[in-house]
Amino acid sequence: MADGPAQVVKLFYCYARVDKVLRDELDTHLTPLKRSGLITIWYDGELIPGARWEDEIHARLNTADIILLLISPAFMASDYCYSKEMTQAIARHDAGKACVIPILLRSVFWKGTPFSKLQMLPEDTKAVISWHDRDEAFLNVTEGIHRSIVEFTAKARSRGTAIVQSIVTPKEQKNDVTDNRTGRKKSPSPRSIQTSIPPYVDNLSDDSDIERQVYTVLDIGTAYAKAMIIEIHGDQAEVLGVGRYPQSYRHMSDGIIIDIPGVIENCNEALLRAEKAAGGIIAPSTIMGIANVQVKGSSTTVGRQRSNPTKPIIPEELDALIASAQQFLLSNTRERILAETGYQNTELRLMNTAINSIRIDGLTVNNPIGLRGNQFELTLFSAFAPLTQLGVLETVAQGLDLMLVTIVAEPYALARCLGTNDSGAIFIDIGAGTTNIALVRQGGIEEIWIFPQGGRTFTRRIATSKGISIRDAERFKVSYSKGEIKGSEREEFRAILAPECQTWMDIVALIIEELAKGEFLPPAIYVMGGGSRLIDICDQLENFPWTEQLPFVSQPIIRIVQPEMVANIEDTHGLLIDTQDITPMTLAYQAIELQNQNSVLGKALDRVISNMHL
Repeated sequence: MADGPAQVVKLFYCYARVDKVLRDELDTHLTPLKRSGLITIWYDGELIPGARWEDEIHARLNTADIILLLISPAFMASDYCYSKEMTQAIARHDAGKACVIPILLRSVFWKGTPFSKLQMLPEDTKAVISWHDRDEAFLNVTEGIHRSIVEFTAKARSRGTAIVQSIVTPKEQKNDVTDNRTGRKKSPSPRSIQTSIPPYVDNLSDDSDIERQVYTVLDIGTAYAKAMIIEIHGDQAEVLGVGRYPQSYRHMSDGIIIDIPGVIENCNEALLRAEKAAGGIIAPSTIMGIANVQVKGSSTTVGRQRSNPTKPIIPEELDALIASAQQFLLSNTRERILAETGYQNTELRLMNTAINSIRIDGLTVNNPIGLRGNQFELTLFSAFAPLTQLGVLETVAQGLDLMLVTIVAEPYALARCLGTNDSGAIFIDIGAGTTNIALVRQGGIEEIWIFPQGGRTFTRRIATSKGISIRDAERFKVSYSKGEIKGSEREEFRAILAPECQTWMDIVALIIEELAKGEFLPPAIYVMGGGSRLIDICDQLENFPWTEQLPFVSQPIIRIVQPEMVANIEDTHGLLIDTQDITPMTLAYQAIELQNQNSVLGKALDRVISNMHL
């Protein structure tokens, strides 16, 4: 459980130029910490031409939270590194203003130096280049840095040090705008990702005693931040206002927030537009979506032979079965993340969970309590995400003065909203940074999968092939998708995009094969997201030999999902215009489910989640 907003820690490299290759390798290993929003890093390679380099380095070093000394013979021999940078770093460390971490890149005599009193990395002070596997050495260093970040932020929080200044400064610079927009005091930081915060209740009419239950839905996409203001009426959600604002390449990467202040500003603009469209309605209670490659979701079936089949099933039996399934899925997710990243101790948070089915002696039932039988089994789906990723979204919500009700895995939201048909379907959401796939069979979510390839992959291919800017390449891609580019120029674009489209299709086919697990797949594939507007992607899906390569009984129906196809979401003002609006609509559906979760199974899930501290 997060104690407050995620902290962004500023790292600074002190290193000798001859060690740049090793510095670059370490920087690559620190990428997960940067992508999770835990750190920002500065080094002299980021100096702007014409800048007073020594003044800039001094200023950066003087504001860094953690300073990495990359120790080597060249570092020790450099008067600038040793006498200036290191001296300033040690002084700030001794004053408690920064944490200095020496990292031994190459073997050198370092006894008696000012940094010899500090704990050095890697472990056992074995130089990085002396390790048999250099990746293992840098993994050891990264884990040590991560521990220091956690300790540093905890100490900063306990003494009230505002090391999140780099996050909140842009918002503070627009205090008048934000205060005028919300008209309310800053909300307290959310206690947990999934909470029991009620929807904002607004008496908007002086002539009515009816309380209106309104939510904000926030879809922080790689290309656009999208906000919706909705009102719940029973099992329907009415769209009151919609706002969109473009994201920059420096703000998001493959569905991951890499510039928190920038994303907060973009989301604020989207919220302003949504609230204006809603007639000035403000809804602090917020549902957020998340879709990046470290979000994992799968299902499992567990069962037990009851010792006394004539005895009615009691809630404790149901809870025990759910707990068994949750523990298996949690362990399985940890193993998957370990295999993909090499990190053993990733702290995970349960995001979404649903009971797909319950069976007693093979008969499917909705509520097992009080029933009798011999074999009792259930199938459970759960989605998990690293705590660091969720902490970033908590920070964004706090920066926007929003109360975070829940964070939802976007593929899960798609499947819950659209996957009501008993025959099931495969859902493919092609965003700008990622493609999300969800498999639904017999009305239950079986698995979700996210991979880092989306619309911007095709944009980069155009930019590289034609030698133009990303901005121009995006403009050309949109024109091409709309059919505005004709003749030989269109054929040129088709040839440029063909390799990326084929790669994307190959990955999709491999993932669906993995999801199938040898069983027959459902007869329909529903596609949505901005990337689905690219005709080449649709052609790949239509022409793929599905029945030859995958366990489909017949060629599946391929259908692009449009807003009017989404049930339970009322858009009377026509604010939702195309397939890229589907994801926020499915997040809105989660608000409906939150209002109707007090079932026997829902309460059982809540008990188990609470007891397991998930």
